[in-house]
Amino acid sequence: MIENGKSVPFKFHFGAPSCVPATTFETAGAALDADDVEKLLSRKDIFYLSEMMNFPGVLNNDEEVMKKIAAAKKFGKPVDGHAPGLMGDDAVRYINAGISTDHECFTEAEALHKLKHGMKILIREGSAQGILMP
Repeated sequence: MIENGKSVPFKFHFGAPSCVPATTFETAGAALDADDVEKLLSRKDIFYLSEMMNFPGVLNNDEEVMKKIAAAKKFGKPVDGHAPGLMGDDAVRYINAGISTDHECFTEAEALHKLKHGMKILIREGSAQGILMP
């Protein structure tokens, strides 16, 4: 994908995936551990650690999760977050672990809380954006 991206007039910023497979309930054809992620992050064409979805792992100091975050810090690369609905002290702990962004805020209050504690909030429109809830 990186090589293909270089062949078009569009600027890509690829990240190293933080969770492959995304959960223990999935199969992805492969698994990436902290060593694999560190090798990816060492590349100049990998710009960040993407979507740290395992916020329970961050909050519980899971060794593999924390090694992945440490690898991003080692190479001076940001860690992209993914923590929908996370608020209060847990959100602060997640941010303080080095997670710098989130694109999954459910409410304005959640976004403001995370902003207050130093996180950058990315606003995106998803496929569910136009659905009316009863």
